[in-house]
Amino acid sequence: MASGGRLPHLLRSNLSLPPSKSLVVLTSVINASTNWLLLRFLLCLDINAAANQASGTTFASKIVLVSFLRDWEFWRDGARRIGLDLPQLASNGHFTFVDGLSEVFGMGAASNGDSTPQIPGRVCLRNSSIDHIESSVMRCLDTPPSDGIGKTLLLVDGLDLLLAATSTTSLEISDMMMEWREHIYATVITASSDQPLLLSPSTPLEVEHATFVGGLVQQAHFVISLRLLSTGVAKDVSGVLRITRGSGSKAEYDEVEEKEVLYLVSGDRNVKVFERGSSD
Repeated sequence: MASGGRLPHLLRSNLSLPPSKSLVVLTSVINASTNWLLLRFLLCLDINAAANQASGTTFASKIVLVSFLRDWEFWRDGARRIGLDLPQLASNGHFTFVDGLSEVFGMGAASNGDSTPQIPGRVCLRNSSIDHIESSVMRCLDTPPSDGIGKTLLLVDGLDLLLAATSTTSLEISDMMMEWREHIYATVITASSDQPLLLSPSTPLEVEHATFVGGLVQQAHFVISLRLLSTGVAKDVSGVLRITRGSGSKAEYDEVEEKEVLYLVSGDRNVKVFERGSSD
């Protein structure tokens, strides 16, 4: 069986709104990025919100995306390719983007002495201080949805970069995450799981990274991990996607179906997800 397009049906149940106070962890390795997966979370949540708002069903009416690896233009353009208008969602008060790259790591106009253009729905972090990051994101999370109903969902991309690029420790980041999670409905976070960082860590960075990612997995409702094929590169397969139940999965939410499938990200950013042995 194969499923493709904007939102592969083999993943629909895993991309829908997770249980209250849960954590979903997306892990990746070099050349097997979670970008497309995080965009599908955004798309699925937006579709579910539109479908459920009228019926009064619980839905995410506000999404806060915090990214330390990619800027506003990347996420805006990627979302547009799959039919999701982030500027429109932002203007309606349903989406906020926290830019942890452009000014924190000298990629923006401010690094050249210019002021960063103001974009509705975008908040730029000014430095890598853990206190500044925590308080800036918290203000976004504490701002209620524009219509005052629904839930706030937090998506965090590349938070583990702080371990490599700053003096921040895994304990400080974990404490910050716990503080954010107390104020919102649920959280989805990406993290690197390359073998040198997790297997037999020896350097201080490797130890800190392994501690951080291991802590996330211990708290996770479920984990979606992406990796390359063990046999190498194939033109019709981008990688392997594995879904496993996390240590934080609650007994009353046993709907997590553990599975391992293959996926192909095409040039037009469509994604095909299929079972091993499928010819389609």
